[in-house]
Amino acid sequence: MSKKPKPAEYKFKIDAFSPQTIPMVRLGEYLSSLAKFLGETGMVHFVDMRQGSTVLLHKIQTEAVPKVQARIERVRKGIASMEEMRPYETLNEMLREDNGIGFLHAGRGKILKFPGRESEDKLDYGEFYQEGSIDGIPIWVGGTQEVINITVQEGKRTFRCTASKDIGRKIADHLWSTPLRFSGRGRWKRSHHGDWELMVLKVNSFTPLKTTSLQEVVGELRSIQGSEWATINDPWVELRKLRQGNGGTT
Repeated sequence: MSKKPKPAEYKFKIDAFSPQTIPMVRLGEYLSSLAKFLGETGMVHFVDMRQGSTVLLHKIQTEAVPKVQARIERVRKGIASMEEMRPYETLNEMLREDNGIGFLHAGRGKILKFPGRESEDKLDYGEFYQEGSIDGIPIWVGGTQEVINITVQEGKRTFRCTASKDIGRKIADHLWSTPLRFSGRGRWKRSHHGDWELMVLKVNSFTPLKTTSLQEVVGELRSIQGSEWATINDPWVELRKLRQGNGGTT
């Protein structure tokens, strides 16, 4: 007869405080960020705060244990999504601010470290893969292999993309001419400043963007039945107000 699964018990240790010295507001912030990090927030329960630095004891309901364990393992291996990594980064930044280090324990073993104060000043977090899109004009398409390299320009920035030969050939028809939206799976990197940088986007589709002049936009707004734009004498002034907010002037 197989054993019935039991709820999992985890401990999060913060060495920067004792239960007597941690401010209540900060304790609440740690608990909130820890719940987001573990996920399955409706099935994660705070149980107690133990002595020996600040040790937050929490239990996870049986049905949520596999999901929480898998999530922690993805973070530990550096293959978690950006959404899963954000609470980890938040906790680590809080520990840095408090000059502390954190550890997540399962039973008697440490399963994950939050380096906190030991983090290097120029720490860059690992790379993540995430579906996304960028807008820009293709300025270079080339390559002799099955994977085609593409350079996309958006303002003063350029992005590196790849695509299949078939998609690359179609993108080449828009070189230096048509603004496109490129969609696919991107490899992203987040710096310690919190900025996301796209390393490369594997394009699986693209869509031409509509380029409409301001005069055409105003014409379309005035043509809408019941629109107040038809009664405005100088729509350009109104557009400037909307752009600047609160009726500001140029």
